[in-house]
Formats: sequence, structure tokens, C-alpha cells
Amino acid sequence: MEGYAASFPRTSPLNRPWLAPSTTFRYSSAVRGDVAYLAAQVVGPYPNQSEGVIVIDVSDPSKLRRIGMVDTYGEATQLELVRDRLYLADGTGGLRVFDVSAPDTPRDIGGVDLGPGSEVLDAHVVGARAYLAAGGAGVVAVDLGPDLAPTRGAVDLFLPSIEASR
Repeated sequence: MEGYAASFPRTSPLNRPWLAPSTTFRYSSAVRGDVAYLAAQVVGPYPNQSEGVIVIDVSDPSKLRRIGMVDTYGEATQLELVRDRLYLADGTGGLRVFDVSAPDTPRDIGGVDLGPGSEVLDAHVVGARAYLAAGGAGVVAVDLGPDLAPTRGAVDLFLPSIEASR
């Protein structure tokens, strides 16, 4: 469902009390088995509402239920699930990494903050590296190490401008 955006009407099975009326799922989702991870954003006049990852049990499509949630610092835009790790491009919150071996209690195990004015808009994991589309910072490669979680000093490549060849 990457690239999918939806707002759910009151008659939708996803319209549940745990969703603010203005919750939208933008950009990205990931599903493994009976569990869906959704990048959620609350838009509109609802202050103090959470943005981040909502974890939903989808084993019975007529009775979807939230089993977990992680509120994040930035604007959740894209996520990728690799083994028991969930990688979240979190806008100004940088790259966040969660251990989802227990889906109902995702645990923040690390991340990379690119500094003031930077935002991570997209992230893809290939092997033990995460490649980030980081707005004005360009493309950033992050070494994830053997545990697939970034460590101090993990950012090792900046490509601030890439020109297309003609």
C-alpha cells in the first residue's frame, strides 16, 4: 500500500474510537501476517493528537483493532519492515527504528537525527544500510550494524546534490 492515502468515513470498519476524526494514513504501510503497521498523521483542528505508527490486528477484517501505537517526534511519512525491525522516516524526527518482535509493544531501539532543519522523507533498507531521502541534506546512507539498528557515528555518506547526466 505504499503511496496510499486514505481518510476513513464513519461507516468504515477503520473508524474506531482510537482514531481521531481527522486521522489519515499517508505514504506507507506494512503488513506481516495478521498485523498491519500504518504511518498515521492527524490533520485538522485536533491539538495534542498523536502522529506516528499505529499497529492494527487485521486477523478479522470486520473487527479491526488497535493493538499498539508509537507516538513519534516528527511526521511519520514512510515505513519499512525488515525482520523484527520497523524503520520509520519521521520527517524532522529523523530515522526511527523499532523492535516489533512483540507487535503490541513496539520498542524504540535507536535512530538518526540529521540536525536542525533536516527531515527524513523516505527510507529504504538494503542489507545493513538504510538509505534516506533527507530533503536539503540529499541522500544519506546509514550503517545499521549487525543488529540492524543505527549506532553513534552511523551516518557515513552525504550526497547533497546529484545532477542527472544528459
